Amino acid sequence: MTRVAVASGTTGFVMLQAADVLQPTPRLPSWTVRLSTPLLLLGFPLAIGLS
Repeated sequence: MTRVAVASGTTGFVMLQAADVLQPTPRLPSWTVRLSTPLLLLGFPLAIGLS
């Protein structure tokens, strides 16, 4: 379960950083980071629970 928590947290952090860096490009809408943050926060306990 610890491995899943570390992997999920690391992946979520990398995804948020990538969304933040790529957001100014014309292809991503401005609400990308605001939407991805709650989705990642909701997915974290789900991943821990399923492990």
